[in-house]
Amino acid sequence: MNRFSGADRMAACVVVCVAAVLCASSTFAADGPPIFSTKSVPTLIADAKAAKDKKDADKILVIKATAVWCGPCKQMDKTTWIDENVVAWFKEHGTAAQFDVDKENSLALQFNISAMPTMIALKNGEEFDRIVGYRSAAQLIAWLDGVRAGKKAADKMEEKAKNAKGGGVDLKTRYRNATDLARAGKKQEALDEYLWLWENMTKVEPSMIGVRGSFFASEMKALASSHPPAKEAFAKQRDDLEEALKTDKSDLRVRDDWVVLNEVVGDDDRTLAWFDKAKKDPVEKQSLERVSHRVQRLLVERTRLADLAILIDDPASVVRQSLDIMGMSKERAAAGMNEGQRRQIRESMVRASGTQISPIYAAMLVADRNEDATKVLDLVSAEDDSGELRVMLVNAALDAGKANEAMKAALDGAKEKGASADAARQKLEAALAAQKK
Repeated sequence: MNRFSGADRMAACVVVCVAAVLCASSTFAADGPPIFSTKSVPTLIADAKAAKDKKDADKILVIKATAVWCGPCKQMDKTTWIDENVVAWFKEHGTAAQFDVDKENSLALQFNISAMPTMIALKNGEEFDRIVGYRSAAQLIAWLDGVRAGKKAADKMEEKAKNAKGGGVDLKTRYRNATDLARAGKKQEALDEYLWLWENMTKVEPSMIGVRGSFFASEMKALASSHPPAKEAFAKQRDDLEEALKTDKSDLRVRDDWVVLNEVVGDDDRTLAWFDKAKKDPVEKQSLERVSHRVQRLLVERTRLADLAILIDDPASVVRQSLDIMGMSKERAAAGMNEGQRRQIRESMVRASGTQISPIYAAMLVADRNEDATKVLDLVSAEDDSGELRVMLVNAALDAGKANEAMKAALDGAKEKGASADAARQKLEAALAAQKK
């Protein structure tokens, strides 16, 4: 029985990598639409603060935080920011500027950017309001008109959240309100919504169970890290579950929630302490199976490979799934792309797959499950058309203090495919020589 849900995690990783490459390969001009000022953001802010003419002082400065890999940013560049109504609005009422968060880290920190695109409206050089995420031309103008009238989007979000508590608002809208409140800095109001959603999300919509334990939990973690009352509230929820588990430690749902909340509040040590007991307790077997995909991440991070092997009954099956996903994703993503873009996709897929598979191979060797390790290496060698996967597996094994002759053939095959295998080969030769002494 496989408790290591590698296929699910691999699929998510593949989606992220494909999106990043696709966005980075956009053909739109790097400096964006002509609506954006050629002046630097600091200069524009200084000019706004120094404006003495009343007409100029009333102008709105809007700064967009962007990145070359941001899909919604590129989509807005192709639609919203070239819309004639948006262009006309700025011609009369303000100035638009943008900066790349990766190239201008200091500005990203100054404006506390956590997601893109973020649009920040400044009056007299001081931030008045901000919105996050894709906006159509009509939506952007509605927000801009509100800014001119002294209305903040966050206030509207807060009103929506209050109305939602009275009922009649669908779950997805309430979730979106919570996210918008958090991004707008209304953290206490966001906390109230996150607490409600955590308790009621799957009761209202059972299909949201996957979202609740992944994307939603990540948002809770972000809120907890920036808002101490949120961390305290989420920790109390975790502690309440821990009390319940003292009465019935076989409740799988409660155990899963308990582990998720440990992640949310940054208390992974508590999860690992439980794992160290659970792996020896037959009563906890099903609970461990339920949360193994979360525990294995921690084990990899802490390089506890022998324990990782405990969670993987059939490593060949897990690796086969990951390789299949990688192959399908490369094929689909590369359709209609030029050779350079296809190469980027392939490289991203290999890195994603190798990150998932290499700890499995090393774990099998550390646990002296050499037959399983051989199956993994053979599977990878048969599918690795770049050679890089084999190099990643061998390096992971060497880092774990394991070396064998089969790795030589793997690296030879990798080099034939054009992979950079010389450094790994030298390290392997040294390890094998040390074993013979």
